Order: sequence, then C-alpha cells, then structure tokens
Amino acid sequence: MRKLWNTGLINLDVKYRSGISLYFGENVEKEIKRANICFVRWLRKNYYFPRHINVFYTSTKKVTAYSGAKVYSWSFFPDCSYYNPFIEIAVGDYFNSLKVNGKDNALAESLHSLSYELSLYFQWIKGMESNKKQARYYGENIVWDYAKTREHP
Repeated sequence: MRKLWNTGLINLDVKYRSGISLYFGENVEKEIKRANICFVRWLRKNYYFPRHINVFYTSTKKVTAYSGAKVYSWSFFPDCSYYNPFIEIAVGDYFNSLKVNGKDNALAESLHSLSYELSLYFQWIKGMESNKKQARYYGENIVWDYAKTREHP
C-alpha cells in the first residue's frame, strides 16, 4: 500500500459520494478501454477513493487544460463542495505509440497518466500542496505495483 494513496485516516467534514467512474469517448480504442477498466478494478480493490472522481478519456492527441494549455492529461479539484473533481486523459496517440513502443508500453502510458492524476487527487484530498515530482513517483510506482499482478496491461 502506497502511503500517499492510503486514506484510512481521512475524515471528510461532509458526506460525499465515494469511488471512481470512467467515461470513454466514442472513438477511444477498445484495447485502451479494456486496459483502463481492468486497472481501475484493481485500484478499487486496493485503494479507497473518499470523494467520487470522474475520469474522461478522449480520442484526441491532447486535451485543453483549464489554463488553455494543450496537455496529455489534466485534473480539476474544486475549492468548494458544489463541484466534483474530474480527470481528462487524451489517448488519441495510441496507434503512434503502439508502433514506436509496442502494445504493453502504449497501454501503460494511459495507466500512468491516470495514476499520476490520481496521485494529485490524493494530495488534494489530504489538503497537501500539489507536488508534481511526488505525483510522478507515485504514478510510476502504482503502475509497477499493478504490473506485478499481470502478464500484460
């Protein structure tokens, strides 16, 4: 169990819906859907998500973050309880990555994007400042933990 992702002592003042949900755009490759659904099933068995978070996958090569920047993934963590947090991940570069890196690594890219953004989510849940270096570290290690349970993503 990874320390940042351990929410055993988290006590939210307000009762929120918990968990994680995935939403896929209509042109998202079936293999990406399958790999991410399996990964999130594993995450649900191993980690608790105290505030519900939605994850949206788009078939574009990049998504536009709130700042206007074009990025591979981004997340929104609200300051008030009226809004729900969410993550958006671009997976439209899958076929190019498949040719260059092979199937396992191409699929692992989307898993890493998700685990990186979820690491930022857990920082937010715990009231920590956003630390991208720590999020990268946990993002990589969560995917490695998952890889130990599978032959292929």
